[in-house]
Amino acid sequence: MVILLLITAKNQLKNPLLLAQCDQYCIVDIETTGLDPTREEIVELACSIVSGPKVIGDFSVLLHPSQPMSPEVIAIHGIRNEDVEFAFLPAEALARFEYFIGDLPLVAHNANFDFTFIQSALGYSLPNSLFDSIALAQQLLPYQQHYSMSALCDYFGMFNEQAHRALSDCHATADIVIRLLQRCTSGQTVELPKLYKVVEPNTYQIRTQLKAAGFRWYKEQRCWGVEQPAKTNAEQTEEIRIQGFLCRLLEP
Repeated sequence: MVILLLITAKNQLKNPLLLAQCDQYCIVDIETTGLDPTREEIVELACSIVSGPKVIGDFSVLLHPSQPMSPEVIAIHGIRNEDVEFAFLPAEALARFEYFIGDLPLVAHNANFDFTFIQSALGYSLPNSLFDSIALAQQLLPYQQHYSMSALCDYFGMFNEQAHRALSDCHATADIVIRLLQRCTSGQTVELPKLYKVVEPNTYQIRTQLKAAGFRWYKEQRCWGVEQPAKTNAEQTEEIRIQGFLCRLLEP
């Protein structure tokens, strides 16, 4: 078993809103043999470079761990021991990773986990600016209850084709970050829209009309609603009509 020096990334993470100032950035995701970065190892590492609203480049590599993976771990990401038997050794894979990312800002979902694993495997801290897409979502979607990748995919109506595989997770995170950054500019939050909940009786029966009027079902809040610019203070505390339907502001 490899025992590594822990190089945590927690204190390196930047204000997520500063990501809006970056012309390009790189999404990073890993799959591992377990949760402890000092004793477990990376078995898959992927990156996607984002420029504006598009992914313009991908990198993906499997790594050969020093010990076989347990069935429990394999069940999570689906990477088998035979898949990594002849994979790159960590030093070679990490060298290719560093060449690919250059000096780009790096983004990961639950960034402390990914970057602590990577830095501990490298043996030193990454010089790049590090960002957490969960922190970005927490600032720009304050009424969400959960910020997992699956919860945010549900929120944006996206589908992650191979959840818990590094490159697919990179693509999903890239889509999430692109959509989140549309809500801010130059590193400053814009006036964020508020979520107004439909309070009409029997919303299930009128769901077709609600959908046609631009409302959608919010899974976490278990309600039909619509995002709108904030109304006046009085309107925020009272029931108001939006597109003819009675609504009330849903507090974060």
